[in-house]
Amino acid sequence: MEFCSFEEAIAVPWKTLPKGVSEIFLAMSVAENFEATHRRNVGKLSATDFQNLKTFKDVLCDKQQFNHNHISSATLEKLTGITACNIHSIVGAILAQDILKVKFGEQKPIHNFYHFDGEAAEGTLLQIGC
Repeated sequence: MEFCSFEEAIAVPWKTLPKGVSEIFLAMSVAENFEATHRRNVGKLSATDFQNLKTFKDVLCDKQQFNHNHISSATLEKLTGITACNIHSIVGAILAQDILKVKFGEQKPIHNFYHFDGEAAEGTLLQIGC
């Protein structure tokens, strides 16, 4: 069984994403692109970055030919000045189960991404990319 690379999976145009894709997923994509473009450490957005992040979102949405309204300013603001919560054990356990499924041929693996929203304490599977 072969899988596409992470880079290939996230390189898909946003307009081809499945309906109902999480707003936080899109906001995190904006934040990751902002950090990469501005050579920032991952997860180190400060409250002073908020205005620049909003502008960057608009530019990125235009580039992706994507509706700006799908990513609210409130969601972007949640990503500034925070650190990742301690959900590594939850996500690690889910990924470990998936590896065992693939190893023993029990079921298909998770499609590309598992997104866990720590604030809402819920997770979603996203099939995007390859």
